[in-house]
Amino acid sequence: MSLPEQLEACRSRIHKALDADKAAVFHASIDELKDMKPQITLNETAKFDRVLVVAQREAHILGRTLVRYFLDLPTLDFELTENGKPHCQGVQFNISHTQQAVAVAFHRHHAVGVDIETMSRKKEADSLIDMVCHANEKAWITQKDAAEQGSTFLRMWVRKEALLKVTATGLIDELNTIDVRLNTHNPVVDFSGSFRLLEFDDPQAEIIGCLAVNSAVNCCVLTCLNCAELLGLS
Repeated sequence: MSLPEQLEACRSRIHKALDADKAAVFHASIDELKDMKPQITLNETAKFDRVLVVAQREAHILGRTLVRYFLDLPTLDFELTENGKPHCQGVQFNISHTQQAVAVAFHRHHAVGVDIETMSRKKEADSLIDMVCHANEKAWITQKDAAEQGSTFLRMWVRKEALLKVTATGLIDELNTIDVRLNTHNPVVDFSGSFRLLEFDDPQAEIIGCLAVNSAVNCCVLTCLNCAELLGLS
């Protein structure tokens, strides 16, 4: 299938998920999407032109482009929340990206938060673990074999980032007061509400990801250019 055909299939899956009151997540590598036509406004062009790292600039552009494409939106500036989070009427969405990949998440009614990280960041664990980990998280990470500690730290990080994004909190100084229950698969965590943390990974792209949604949402469709699957069935 060509890229337009693959994207159209993903758009169809996302709309079916939203109509069924499910959440939806799409992720892909920047390279896979390199031929996608940008859909960004003049204001966004000016903003992203100030991003010096080319890969980061491309990821920003793709994030906004994918949201407009999947939701059939015109190329107009998004409204912003008080915390500067872009939003539109009728569907909740969130964007995450690295220099290698991008992810977008949607739900018709409930706020969503998504975060992805690449395995290359696992080397940062040693310098950050005391600063950002809850005591329970630190205990879980440090009991792992040395080879697993970096990836377990990233698991904690994407869970925490997704949780902060779904609550529109943004990064806070007291990250080590939040426990995202690393010892539990797809946990429900209370933080300014009750939220389910659904994990999705792409071993081939070395990506670890997490979607945070209201705990009332128990199903998510994960879609990429070549597949679709369900996450977090209760």
